[in-house]
Amino acid sequence: MLPNEHFQKLLYDLFCLWHGVQRHYDPPFTDTEEQRLAKVKTMICKLLTEIDGRVLRIQQNQTGGMKGQVEKIRRLALTSFLNQAEVEGFRIACLQFGEQFLVPCIDHLKVFCNTYSVARWRDVRAAQIARMRDQSTQLDDAVTNLVAFYSIMMYILAVLAARLQGLRYEITIVKKVYALDEHVKALSQAVFGALELLMSDCVLATEPMNCGALARGVAFKDFEIQVVSEETAEHIQSEMNRARLLQQPNQISQPPSAALLAMKPTSGTKRSNAVSNGERGFVDSAGSTAHKKSDVNSKEHVIIYPVYNAKYRYWQATYPHLLCTTRQKGRQSTHNSFQDLSPSNASSDKSNGKRPIFYFHIKATMFSPSGSFATAHNLSLPFTIATRRNQDCQVQRMMSSYTATIFWLYGCNHQEGLLLQWLDTGMHWEQFKHLYKQHFKVNAGVQRGLIDGDFELLKYKLQCPDCQSGENGANIDGIQRETAVWRGMLELLQIFHDTRNNVRKLWEMGLLLGFLEFDEVDKLLEHHKSALIMRLSFVTGGTICFTVKSTAHTLDHRATRPIHLEPLDLKRLQTKCLKDYLRDIADAEKVG
Repeated sequence: MLPNEHFQKLLYDLFCLWHGVQRHYDPPFTDTEEQRLAKVKTMICKLLTEIDGRVLRIQQNQTGGMKGQVEKIRRLALTSFLNQAEVEGFRIACLQFGEQFLVPCIDHLKVFCNTYSVARWRDVRAAQIARMRDQSTQLDDAVTNLVAFYSIMMYILAVLAARLQGLRYEITIVKKVYALDEHVKALSQAVFGALELLMSDCVLATEPMNCGALARGVAFKDFEIQVVSEETAEHIQSEMNRARLLQQPNQISQPPSAALLAMKPTSGTKRSNAVSNGERGFVDSAGSTAHKKSDVNSKEHVIIYPVYNAKYRYWQATYPHLLCTTRQKGRQSTHNSFQDLSPSNASSDKSNGKRPIFYFHIKATMFSPSGSFATAHNLSLPFTIATRRNQDCQVQRMMSSYTATIFWLYGCNHQEGLLLQWLDTGMHWEQFKHLYKQHFKVNAGVQRGLIDGDFELLKYKLQCPDCQSGENGANIDGIQRETAVWRGMLELLQIFHDTRNNVRKLWEMGLLLGFLEFDEVDKLLEHHKSALIMRLSFVTGGTICFTVKSTAHTLDHRATRPIHLEPLDLKRLQTKCLKDYLRDIADAEKVG
């Protein structure tokens, strides 16, 4: 027998050939209809041989319950129909079976699936949010439970559909009583409808872009990916809920795209000074490269074709490099996070600083057992789209607002189905501190993270009266001032991203310290006659600060006080690396 992976691919090739699906790697169709049918027959014969070998290894319990009722009807069909009265009797038996057993059972199954799937999807979405928030890899339990649910339900319906199809074969091909075919076909269509309803949301999207079936045996034609606004995502989810309530598959019309997408090419002109990024508030490293909009063919949606995952035995589509080539404002909706950032709206307490939220909408087209196509829909986790076409201060302020938006969305949210809704009640300090640690560690690309002691200074800056906005905030030269923690973190990450300045290396070695108050610096240096400290600082944005205690310029040890040197920002560190600054300062101050 063929290995399972080859068997699944052979089955998938048959589906594509039967439906005339031309995949991106298929050669142009040149076969006549007769040649195509000959290929189909050859593939069916090969598959039947493989299936026969597998059937011999499987023992199924065929008694009791509804399966027993199907078997009873099938045995009745195997007998010879001697006259029209027996044909009429079999027709009545089919109608009674459908009305008394099959349809009520399927209706109960639909209700159970709708109720159970909502709870399971809530668990999976909560696990996805926790995974993104904690930067962990634990999704297994929630997804395993959802996969088990879909697989069991699909197996029940698949067994019913297979037996009814066998019954149709016996009636039409063996007994040649074609008048009964429509009655048995109606029973099969009822099962197929339940299968399509079950499969209408049995696809999961994870990060980076990875779409896959939640049940084995589901084969996809393709996956259609597009970026949608919050309002459109709400509409898509309402249509998915409507299908559950109506208990029948619902075709969702093509929703409008909120941004253009392109698949990153493997070759072409790359530029390091123009980056379009659609990731979740993450900042690219200074040395990374990206294609400009003119380098790629941008579309309202992109098509990704499935491949078979031999390890987990399901069909999936994965593409780690999707380029978002343009950004549009999110439209207003009940829970829309987009607010105008213009000065005229700056006085709004609830809206200031929020950025538009987007979702990936995944439309998966499947090969339905009914002989046609069915669709499944899903929404990804929410994200922001940040463009960096011009590296000026205004763009940097916008970038920091994207980071803050994602912090608040994932840190304090209300889960509404697949959507995350805003909560304006604020975030607890411990929760903020945890997210800030994760954000720094992941986006700076370091193993050594911030510790609790580093946050005492940040806590003071965020909560002290002089650092608050509003009438009670600090005024310098008649201008309102407040601490921009997000802006500072953005600038700090830019320093860490530049691999030429040695900041990341010195941080990992423990030579570069975190955020320290002046009195903490004094305590660290008080027992030393000659020493220096490097530390992170938000004194003028994200910077590196040196504090030196030296006897190089005096003979009186009592006169030595720590001296705080001018902060080093990104521009200074680009002209000379931190290691050279450290050496020059140590030489000048005669630090041993």
